[in-house]
Amino acid sequence: MTTSNKLVAGVLAVLLATVALAGCTSTPNQNTNNTGNTGNNQQATIPEVVFTATDYKFTGPDTIPAGLTKVTMRNNGMEWHEIQFFQLPANQTAANFTAAMHNGSGHPPMWALHFGGPGATNNTEATSAYVNFTPGTYVLTCPIPSPVHRGAPHTSLGMMKFLNVTNATASQTLQPPAANVTVSLRDFSFNNTNNITAGNHTIRVTNDGQEPHELIIVELQPGATAEQVLAAFAPGATAPPPAKPVGGISAIEPGMTQHVVFTAKSGVSYAFFCFVPSESHGGAPHFALGMMKTITVA
Repeated sequence: MTTSNKLVAGVLAVLLATVALAGCTSTPNQNTNNTGNTGNNQQATIPEVVFTATDYKFTGPDTIPAGLTKVTMRNNGMEWHEIQFFQLPANQTAANFTAAMHNGSGHPPMWALHFGGPGATNNTEATSAYVNFTPGTYVLTCPIPSPVHRGAPHTSLGMMKFLNVTNATASQTLQPPAANVTVSLRDFSFNNTNNITAGNHTIRVTNDGQEPHELIIVELQPGATAEQVLAAFAPGATAPPPAKPVGGISAIEPGMTQHVVFTAKSGVSYAFFCFVPSESHGGAPHFALGMMKTITVA
């Protein structure tokens, strides 16, 4: 789906200053690849970790064991929030990440790897994603712009938390829930979203592109369009977006896979976005390159 040059220009000014881009040129260690297996015979319960988002802070555990984990974010704030995990390379520290974030650019460092996490959700609601952590240091960020702070990204307002992932406490290999929908993220499109029907879903989201991608899902108000949602974030806009966020997957590196739980309502229209700026297209947001799609659930 395309947008007008005027809309792209207006929204781009905000998005480039707010979306966590880290146009990473590194390839994630294959051991960090979130598993794409969808076995039906789970032998143990997947552990769950819960983080609470407020305006503008994350609270939750400081340390968790490695392995497949259900990550749930509860939004107790008044604004939209999400979790964008970044994994730090072994030769980098939390102090280095913090220093890079405060160097004036407002962007995460290019060496930080996009590691997904639960996508955006509304206040008083929650969303979950299955993340396969390996040992190391991670940081939780929220790149969503604040409407009451002139579009400043929540990360710049203090919404950043470090997480230490230790060696797994058990040798058992867990499998994610069986997926009934698989969505492929490509440069620059969403594939197979038309397979989403009314009801509960576990969606397997795979980045088959060459750049980091995300799957952000919003529920449109009756008669609203995806373009109107974007326009609500343009400079000078005062009306709230005619939609509410209902989850998805934050940005993951090429070759990575994560799973998300999602309930689709019959007769409701949903818009899918990727807001990540493109390193190969001068920083243009992926939605402006065609990575935006609307479906109506039967």
